[in-house]
Amino acid sequence: MFTGFLSLMKIQRIKNKIIFFAIFLGVAGFLGVERAQAGNIYLESGSYLENGQRYYELKVFSDTQGRKINVLAGEMRYAEKDLNFERTNSGGSIISHWVERPDQVKDGKIKFSGGIPGGLQSEKGYVFSAIFSRPENSTASQTEIILQNLSEYLSDGKGTQNNLADYKFILYFAGTETENFSADIEPPEVFAPYVYFDYYIEGGKWVVFFNAQDKGWGIDYYEIYESQIKYDMDELKNLDSLDWKFSDGLRAYVLGDQNLTSYIYIKAVDKAGNIRLAEVLPARNAFFSYKIWILFLMLFLLFAIVIFYIFFILGKRKDGKDKKEENRAENKKF
Repeated sequence: MFTGFLSLMKIQRIKNKIIFFAIFLGVAGFLGVERAQAGNIYLESGSYLENGQRYYELKVFSDTQGRKINVLAGEMRYAEKDLNFERTNSGGSIISHWVERPDQVKDGKIKFSGGIPGGLQSEKGYVFSAIFSRPENSTASQTEIILQNLSEYLSDGKGTQNNLADYKFILYFAGTETENFSADIEPPEVFAPYVYFDYYIEGGKWVVFFNAQDKGWGIDYYEIYESQIKYDMDELKNLDSLDWKFSDGLRAYVLGDQNLTSYIYIKAVDKAGNIRLAEVLPARNAFFSYKIWILFLMLFLLFAIVIFYIFFILGKRKDGKDKKEENRAENKKF
């Protein structure tokens, strides 16, 4: 199962890139990219107190300059000596299909990329926000945050690419406007997982795909549970003893039951700990799984052979005996 997960992760990354470029940009754009006047990606800052700790929130917005876009990509760079990364929020983002979620940090960089099916035109489209705190030993009064390696693709049927200019932002710790902290108490939105067969995983495997949206702080992780027993959804939330399989950032899972006779439960958990559950019914009845059909077929063939032996072979022998007796009876007459 673990190797299946690794294979799926590698393949899905490749697939994601192919799907986004093929569907969102169009084949023409992929073969010959055009360029046009670019929009803007910019930052707004705020701060709030939570449990006596001050946090600084940097919100990323997109101004498409009157154009319709369907892909955004880039990275946020910050000084690790001045800021401690806490988390990102992507709930309510204009990006609904992430290729690279902005929740991983490496060397002071937060990368992001994703698609907007159908495209979007907006002066202030919310992309995501990054939450930081200050190191205890920091004496800096300000720090610089840079949005770089920015690009967008237009929803024009030609895949027109715009490479955007870097955006530099100075965060002043003392003068940052304080905002009211709003807790996320709403669960992720209702979502519908589906099962499909992937030929590229270990010679072909059944996989369940899921993609929940959260308008609050964003999705944190998923958990998957397969069971031959049907559970009540409200009861299932409180059953911590079950063997849930963890899926961090991956929205697909190679099923353990490749016969598709199990109930599949998906738990979407947002960054505030709110839960939304979804269920996929068994595609096949366990009684009629292919193994049992093979057993039935073998028994049927065995039964047919026995019947054939009884009625044909034994019948022939009986006919032979009857003929012999008739011959003897006729011989006696003469």
